[in-house]
Parts: sequence; structure tokens; C-alpha cells
Amino acid sequence: WTFTFQPSTGAHTILHELPSGTVLPSAASHLLAFSEDRTGVESEGCARTRVQDFAPPQVVAAALFFIDLDPRRGIVSGVIILTQARSSPQIFAYNVYWGRNRTHALNRDLVL
Repeated sequence: WTFTFQPSTGAHTILHELPSGTVLPSAASHLLAFSEDRTGVESEGCARTRVQDFAPPQVVAAALFFIDLDPRRGIVSGVIILTQARSSPQIFAYNVYWGRNRTHALNRDLVL
């Protein structure tokens, strides 16, 4: 990609959004920005940033069970049983949260 702008003496920020579905080349680990003058000559040095490929796990736990053993209203106790995903080589951990419904965590800062 080439970003052109009017030369100036102050620092300016240029924003460019990569379109959804942009393929990350298999050997790429960084984005690099080289300066180019009007004759097409590039700088030898560059600004750089490591690409952090956001790729959350696509598998979920196979099952989650809990039975409240405390008879008091508003107080719970018991054992949480979690069945791992059938194929989970990329899964490092499972975080369990209180939920406000079947799919949305009440507060992701409160890991049980």
C-alpha cells in the first residue's frame, strides 16, 4: 500500500483500514513503513510494528454443568463440571464467568 500526503514540517497521522478478509502472508510477522522521496528512492530504515493476528479459538467447551447445593436464596455452592472440547490442541484454558443470560457474561473481569 502507498500512502501519499502533502509534505509538512509537523508530524501527522495517516489512518488506513485493512479490509476485512485481508490475507496475512504466511511468512509475514511485521508491518514495515519505508519513507519514499519524489524520485521513488526509499529510506534504508523503517518504522515497524509486529502483527498480532487476532484469532480467538473457534471451539468451545463441550459441556458445562453446575448443581447448587446451598439451600439459601442468593447463595450458591457446588462443583462446576466442564467437559473439554473434542478437539482442543490450541486451547490453553477455559474461563468461567457469571452470565446475564445463556451467551453473555455478566462481567468479564470476574473470572470464577
